[in-house]
Amino acid sequence: MNSKLESSFQIFGIYGLITYLNQDNEENNPRVQAYNLLKAGRELAKKSIKEKLSYLPDIAFDLSRHESIYRIAALLYIELDHTHEALKCLSYLHYYYEEQSVEPHKQYALIKQQLVDNNKDDVDIEAFIEEYQKQYQNQKIANNVKEYSESIPTEDLSEQKMYFKRLYRRYGVQTLIFAIENDTRFNNRVKAVLLIRASRAIGAIAEEGTSIESVFANKALQLDESKAVVENSYQAYLRAGDLNKLAQLKEKYSEILL
Repeated sequence: MNSKLESSFQIFGIYGLITYLNQDNEENNPRVQAYNLLKAGRELAKKSIKEKLSYLPDIAFDLSRHESIYRIAALLYIELDHTHEALKCLSYLHYYYEEQSVEPHKQYALIKQQLVDNNKDDVDIEAFIEEYQKQYQNQKIANNVKEYSESIPTEDLSEQKMYFKRLYRRYGVQTLIFAIENDTRFNNRVKAVLLIRASRAIGAIAEEGTSIESVFANKALQLDESKAVVENSYQAYLRAGDLNKLAQLKEKYSEILL
């Protein structure tokens, strides 16, 4: 191990480690930063210098959600005896490779074998992976938003519309809804309004046509039930041809939808 790396961490903690590593990352590439951070953390953990290292994966995942980060994070978690977190990384990789129809990286087999060898709690690894499938879909959506560098425009409505279309074309409807719902700049009413705007933009370009607008309207009404949102959701259901939802809204909001 690099003695300067070790001393930087022991004297200045995680800040010292990050500062030291960034000296060699002239391009300031977030993925490279994340990978090097976890790699250094693993080296430190092998020397039984484990205090505060459990924070490193969170910092790394804030920088990048690339497949390689899940691999090195899993290896660090194993060194730290954080079996559950390592299993989550392994499970994510399992479904990532399956979805991408690619051969697993050689480190995947190493991670899995190390988890088998160090399975102190007798966890059923295959059952854990199977149960993680739904969580993988949610995590993938969150990762899509994280990797997409743009944020929702707030002033120019035409730019906002183009943003909705770009994100939808790249990742699909669930990622777009997640991006709107989890944008902390907006309260629930504003998010609902954005969802209705997005429904019109996507309804115009989606393969399934305007029927997709029901998905946006459903989420909008979960977030807010103000008069404007109810009325605009009703219009979205009209465009979608969703007769069941139209009837439900007429019954539930009879005073609004006169």
